[in-house]
Amino acid sequence: MLNMIKTFKKYHLMSHNYNASLRQMSGRTIRIYCIILAFLWSFILASYVNAWEDQDTESRFKISGFGTFGIVTSGSDGLGFRRDMSQRDGVFKGDYSFKTDSLVGLQLGAQIQPKLDAVFQAVLKNRTGKDLDENSIEQAFLRYQLKPSFIIRVGRLPINTYILADYRNVGFAYLWARPAVEYYGRIPFTSFDGGDIIYSKRIGNGTLHAEIAGGSGKVIAPLPEKDVWEVVLKPVMGFNMHYEVNNWHLQTGYAYTRIQTDLPQAEQLSRALTMVPEYVWPAAGKIEDDLKIKGDELSYYSVGFTFDDNIWLVQSEIAYINSKFSFQPSEVDGYFSIGRCFKTIIPYLMYSIARPKSDIREVPAPLFPDPTLLQIQRAVFQIMNLDRVDQKSLAAGAKWDFSDKSNLKLQLDRTWIKGNGTRHWETSDKFHGQDRTINTISCNLNFIF
Repeated sequence: MLNMIKTFKKYHLMSHNYNASLRQMSGRTIRIYCIILAFLWSFILASYVNAWEDQDTESRFKISGFGTFGIVTSGSDGLGFRRDMSQRDGVFKGDYSFKTDSLVGLQLGAQIQPKLDAVFQAVLKNRTGKDLDENSIEQAFLRYQLKPSFIIRVGRLPINTYILADYRNVGFAYLWARPAVEYYGRIPFTSFDGGDIIYSKRIGNGTLHAEIAGGSGKVIAPLPEKDVWEVVLKPVMGFNMHYEVNNWHLQTGYAYTRIQTDLPQAEQLSRALTMVPEYVWPAAGKIEDDLKIKGDELSYYSVGFTFDDNIWLVQSEIAYINSKFSFQPSEVDGYFSIGRCFKTIIPYLMYSIARPKSDIREVPAPLFPDPTLLQIQRAVFQIMNLDRVDQKSLAAGAKWDFSDKSNLKLQLDRTWIKGNGTRHWETSDKFHGQDRTINTISCNLNFIF
């Protein structure tokens, strides 16, 4: 006990000495520091709180990991394939990319008390921003079992509005080379900072899980010309339900958020439009208002199911995005997948689609054809249609489970893209707005440890 007290005094003194340096850190650095420090304290507490009990360290600490080593080649000079909207670099015709699907993750768990534990997960993968920063921390939360049917979690939590919420980065756990781009590529972030309450109850032969969550989030999205848009989402609120019975898993979810940061390029254009007289460009005032999206709302509705009897594996999800801000139209996204197990090999097919609910956004022209005003009009048009996705894909592939902790996947995607709906792709100077059909070949090795 004396050694335990000395250790706690030592860490208290260290924390006191760090206060001065903390005040000089940036907000992002402080957030990283606090998350890491909280979980260091969790592990320290796990080491000492029940030190007098006869409980071995291995049962209280768990370390696990996962990874994917993949290669992707795609087939267009004008459009470069991307796994999701968090990635900047696309895969163009003749390119072979090891970055698109490759990742490695580490998860730590600590049982602090019988009803309290801590979870920490970090993932290193290809995304916009630094290779290792705050966004690499996917999960970092404390979980307390208030009652057998109630669980409270606080920290950085997974977003549970879709089926793959807990294992989206774990390629070993799902059937395909990657989750459907038309569906999951639209969701560039996988976690939020806040808390949730989960209620579980036996109903019939199955179990119902209901969750209510709230907090805030952030997305770092790549833009043309190597620009970056850090989108702050606050509040982030959600309600989700899952029902598991026999071979079935049923899921439905709702999420709501508000955009708290304007697009930097839109702010520049908005300032320029304030200087344009109404008699020169009557629509300038309305365009200026549309460029300001701070406070605009997004709602996300989803429903899905999985059927798995160890022979057939069927999975499908559909989502409706109700968008109130001008850069992104409301849209419907979905996919349907079916696979058949032949011992260790599972061939599969998947169809996925993303469709906007409105036509392309036109921008009224100024009354006077001034070159500067026409240039502003073109820039506004590009921004107003910046986040538009209009495409569908058919994928065929196979998964080979050659060991208990690793598998190999090969997949061919054929994608039909509308020329005005290319947000999922990196565009090059050779792209001129035409409709495209592109083939993408992927092969990856997935493992857990």
